[in-house]
Amino acid sequence: MNKIISACTGIAVLFPLLIFANGGPMDWSSVAGTGNLNFSECENIILESETLDIKIIEDYIQVKVIYNLHNQGRGQQLNYAFPIEYSVYYSTWEEIAADSTDFILFEIFDNGVELSSERFVGDKPFPVSTPDGSQECYYGWFQSCLNFQQGEKKRVVIQYQCKVLYEDFITSKSFLPSFSNRYIRYNLEPASYWSDQPVKNFNFTLHIQDILDRGGSVTTFTDGGRWINDSVYVIDWFDVNFQQDSLLEFIYDIGNNKMTEYFQQYQLPSQNLISISASSSLPAQSGIEYNPENLVDGLFNTAWV
Repeated sequence: MNKIISACTGIAVLFPLLIFANGGPMDWSSVAGTGNLNFSECENIILESETLDIKIIEDYIQVKVIYNLHNQGRGQQLNYAFPIEYSVYYSTWEEIAADSTDFILFEIFDNGVELSSERFVGDKPFPVSTPDGSQECYYGWFQSCLNFQQGEKKRVVIQYQCKVLYEDFITSKSFLPSFSNRYIRYNLEPASYWSDQPVKNFNFTLHIQDILDRGGSVTTFTDGGRWINDSVYVIDWFDVNFQQDSLLEFIYDIGNNKMTEYFQQYQLPSQNLISISASSSLPAQSGIEYNPENLVDGLFNTAWV
C-alpha cells in the first residue's frame, strides 16, 4: 500500500522526480498483529500441537501455521476465525474495511483440501500495546467453516503473506526520508480456548536471511528460543498454556537498505548529466580513485574527496 498524505501545501523538496509537501507518511502498514485460531461453541476439540513458521521478506512476512487437532467428542461444525489487529493510527475504519492490500495472500487447508474464507472487520476499537505505546486497533478476521467427524484428527494449515507494522515518512525540512523499525506481533492467546489442556508441542521458526542480505538486523525478539545459525531463530515449547505464553514479538531494522533504494530510485539519471567537475580531488590511493564522477555513479562504496 503506497500512500502519501499531504499535511499542507506550498513547500517542495528539490529532489529529482519527487515532490513532497510539508510532511506525511511515505508508506505504512496498518497490521499491528496477527493471531491464532479462534472459534465459537467449540466442544471437546484438543489442540495437540502447533508449528509456526515466519519468514521475513523486506516489509512482509510469509507465514505458515500447522495445527494438529483432535475431536474427542461428537461430530460438529465450527465457525473458524483467524484474527488480525489493524492499527487505527495508520488508517481509518473505512480504509481498513475497503483495503485488502496489507494481506496479499490468505489460504486455509483442511487435511490438504483448500477451504473458502471471507474477510470481516469489526467496528469497535480496542487498545493494543506495542513498542511505541498503546494503539487503538480494530479486529479483522478471516472466517471459514470446519467440519469434524466424531473422533476425527485433523490437520489444519494456514498460509498467508502480509505487511508488518511500520511508518516511513518525509518532511520538507529534510531531503531524506525517515525509515522506521519494522514490528511483528503474533498473538497465541485465542488458541487457549480449544480446551483446558495445555498444548503438547509448540514449534516456532523465524527466518531472517532476507534481512541479513539487506544489511539489516533483528533488534528485539521474544525470549525462550535460540539462534541455530545467523539467520534462523527457533522456539520449542512443551505443555504450553497459551493464556500465559501468549505473545511473540520481533523488531527489525532495514533502514540503511531502504535509504540506499531511495537514492537509487530517485538519483539524477546519468543520461541527463552532461559533465561534472570539482575544484580539487584527492589523488588516487592504493588503486582507489576519488574523482567527482563518483558522486553520480550510483555506488555507495565510492566517494569524491
